[in-house]
Amino acid sequence: MKISWKRNEPVVKHTYAASSVAPVQVKSVWNLYHRYSVAHENQWNPYLAGMFFFQHFAPMIPRFGCNCTSFFNNYCKKINPQFESPEAFRLWGIDLHNAVNAKLSLEYTGLDYPQITLEQYRTLWMNESPRKSNRLVITVATGQNAKQLLKHTRPKFAAYAARCDADYIELTNEIYGNWHLEKLRVGVFADQYDQTLFLDVDCFPTSKCRNLFEASDKIAVVNDWDVLVHNKRTDWIDPEYRLVMQSQDIEPEKEWTRCLNTGVVLCSRTFNPWIMPPKPLPGVHCAEQIWVDSRIGEFDALPETCNWQWWRGKDFWRGLPDAEIIHFANCPREERLELVKWATQTF
Repeated sequence: MKISWKRNEPVVKHTYAASSVAPVQVKSVWNLYHRYSVAHENQWNPYLAGMFFFQHFAPMIPRFGCNCTSFFNNYCKKINPQFESPEAFRLWGIDLHNAVNAKLSLEYTGLDYPQITLEQYRTLWMNESPRKSNRLVITVATGQNAKQLLKHTRPKFAAYAARCDADYIELTNEIYGNWHLEKLRVGVFADQYDQTLFLDVDCFPTSKCRNLFEASDKIAVVNDWDVLVHNKRTDWIDPEYRLVMQSQDIEPEKEWTRCLNTGVVLCSRTFNPWIMPPKPLPGVHCAEQIWVDSRIGEFDALPETCNWQWWRGKDFWRGLPDAEIIHFANCPREERLELVKWATQTF
């Protein structure tokens, strides 16, 4: 079934189709498009797909301050949208997305607008892993600031994954528009592998880093508690912990005396702490970390060198030569990119 592209004609809204193509509030127009074929995979209706495209996706294309609308119109006139099947709809959308990204890459040379393969699409939007190994190294980089960091840490992640005979996945698309929830998407992939190593995008393994997949067959993570106690910096933990627990209607522990840093976490399929909360998390800095920490029971403590963090101050700089994973946790944004660039070239 083909629906010709007539952008300037008025859209006729049919009430009988409204329930199937109801508008969805999303942060990204690409999220709206790509998730449609996934959500309707098993109940595909070409007519309703066309209704969705013309009534809900097309009107969201930016019309002011750029030439996005004219580019979109011309593209659709040249290559008609495809609605025959979820796969046809998907492939057409990938080609459009890549065409837009190619255009943006020419206009904004300093920003990240990559080309997307079908395999990457399946990972980003359908949560399907490549599954070439039973081990996974994964990171999350949503937003341009994180993607700028990823340009420098990506080679380190990929090289380390290859050294450990692991797959490597980076999640760079925004689905929830909330950093805490984007990071928790790791859990879907951890369910597909025997072992999963998550690394924050602002950290990277050095050449000295051991094979962390051999550290535990359950969960392995660095506990910051003792260092925070020594530096008298634990006053923020209990209030944030209680806010997170209260947000999920969970009775908090009387005393919470640990701080597992989720910038570096090894877990297994059986012991997977990356669980989506049933209710929204509060807007506190470490909401995701505290939530994941609270989902972990027993764990194997990684040595501090396996998550050597910037907030340590002078100790951080003294310990860099022995660090296995350098992590710019809590580093101000205006300094972090340059420091990551320097560190990845030095270590």
